[in-house]
Amino acid sequence: MSIGFTKPNMTVIEEYFYNFHDAEDMLIQKTSDGTVAFTYPFDTVISESIRGAEWDGVNWWTLEDSSLDDSIVIRRWQIDNYICKLQQTININAGGGHKYDVDCFTVEHYHTTITGSVHSPGSTTIYMDAGYDSKVSSGMNVTLKNTNGDQETISVFDAGAGFIELQDPTTYTYTDGDSCEWYSNIWLLNNFDGIDDTSGALYKLNAYLGSYINHYAGGAYKDIKCMTFAI
Repeated sequence: MSIGFTKPNMTVIEEYFYNFHDAEDMLIQKTSDGTVAFTYPFDTVISESIRGAEWDGVNWWTLEDSSLDDSIVIRRWQIDNYICKLQQTININAGGGHKYDVDCFTVEHYHTTITGSVHSPGSTTIYMDAGYDSKVSSGMNVTLKNTNGDQETISVFDAGAGFIELQDPTTYTYTDGDSCEWYSNIWLLNNFDGIDDTSGALYKLNAYLGSYINHYAGGAYKDIKCMTFAI
């Protein structure tokens, strides 16, 4: 059995396959036998080819060609009322000693559970599984989800061992076992090491600002077509 896609991007969530179709401006959901299950139209027209797609549990992310030489575009989307709505555009342009020719990317993201007693509406402190305090920091956005189907995204003010402090109070009630999720960085497999196209490099970018953090050179990072994030 095979599933055909006419565009060079795909991601899987449970039993469904998803493909961003830039010519038709929609996110296409297919079943395991290739049948189209649903389509989500974009609220924003895309003019360039989408090379890669990722899902972090809350947001969709796309890697897109840029109209500028040696540059790329990354966008963040969310589905709202059956529409795939653009939330953020990150232009990663050549300059500062870097060029970009990227076929794949991934988003660093984390999923843990809320712990302790009931967190009532109006809470600004959320307790969670220990060990994640080094993965979340001020300015990041955490999405809280409860078993009633409620969810909300709030910015982080501070974090410590086993807890986070929120910038704004919660709207819903959360209890032990509910979900806490967030994203932090974007990782690219670049066919340039700086401006050198004879080698490749793994690039780390801030997912909120799109700013360069670091890169790790190596020929093993060149000409790679797909990647994903896992812990």
